[in-house]
Amino acid sequence: SFEVSTAQKFLPEVKLKEDKAAKTNDPYTSDGILMRAAQARSGDRLWSNMTKAEKNNNGYGQYACADSVSVVTREAGEGKIKGHTVGDLVKSAERQGYTMHPLSEMKGGDLVVGYDPSNKNWKNGGGHAHVGIADKDGGVWNNSKRADVKYSWVKEPIDEAFADYSSRYVLRKPDKSK
Repeated sequence: SFEVSTAQKFLPEVKLKEDKAAKTNDPYTSDGILMRAAQARSGDRLWSNMTKAEKNNNGYGQYACADSVSVVTREAGEGKIKGHTVGDLVKSAERQGYTMHPLSEMKGGDLVVGYDPSNKNWKNGGGHAHVGIADKDGGVWNNSKRADVKYSWVKEPIDEAFADYSSRYVLRKPDKSK
């Protein structure tokens, strides 16, 4: 079972601004709740309140991308999508009915997954993987490894955010309106 991370216990709750014009919870629209949650955390270091020992003991990846996506999805009401590693987060999303699609079909609100196919163990916590949340304009919200933002939650072009990962795909939330 998944425990709320120490980082999540200390993070202030983000109150998403109520926009009277935005009446949708559709994550695939620019005013959807997942997009608003991702935007609300822009510039934050979602994992920064953890000690080094906590990070190591909890099996966090090098850039804490999965835990950061877990924080944003929780704040958007998708709390069952969570994991300390990319593999754990992917498995969690798949259990919730998320389906795999090619990167060329990416929509805002999709989970973007990249991995190194030479590491056959990436889905079991073996590293060499990255995850973020697609924005409506083709960018991706993620914990960036760029030196100028020091592992903060930012929106970047997908080719920059996933430059180290030759295999990429998206996971999409099931459409319950059908």
